Amino acid sequence: EPQVSEDAGAWVNAVMFSPTGLFLAFLVHDSTARFKDLSGGPSATVEVVQWSGLPFLRGAFLNDSSFVACGFDHVPVLFRHRDGHWSVICSLDPKPEPSSGFSSRDFAALASAARSPSGDVVMTTAHAEAQARADDG
Repeated sequence: EPQVSEDAGAWVNAVMFSPTGLFLAFLVHDSTARFKDLSGGPSATVEVVQWSGLPFLRGAFLNDSSFVACGFDHVPVLFRHRDGHWSVICSLDPKPEPSSGFSSRDFAALASAARSPSGDVVMTTAHAEAQARADDG
C-alpha cells in the first residue's frame, strides 16, 4: 500500500524530501509548489503554494523549514515554513531581461570579469544569500 498518493492534476516535474523526511515537496506543471507534512500520515492535506511565474523544474530543501525552487523562467524562489504554513518569501535573483542574443565575446567578457588578478573565480550572486535568508527564520 502506498504511503503517499496525491492527485496533482497536472504533470509533476520533481519530487523531493526534506532532510529529516518530515516534508514531501512536489513541483507541478501548473506553477505550484506543493508540500505535505508526512507526520500527518497518508491522509494529511497537501499545502498548495501558487507561483506567479513559469512552472518549477527542480527544487531542494535547505532544511526542514526552507526550500528553493527554480524552473522555466530561471528565477530561484525561496519558500519558508512558518506558523504551520508554507509561503513564498522572495525570488533570489531579478528576472533576466530578454536579449537579442548572447555571443561568445559576451561570455568571454563575463568570464574574465569574474576572475581576480590571481586568476581565481570570484563570482558573487544572490544565490549565496539564500542560506543567510533561510537561517534568519
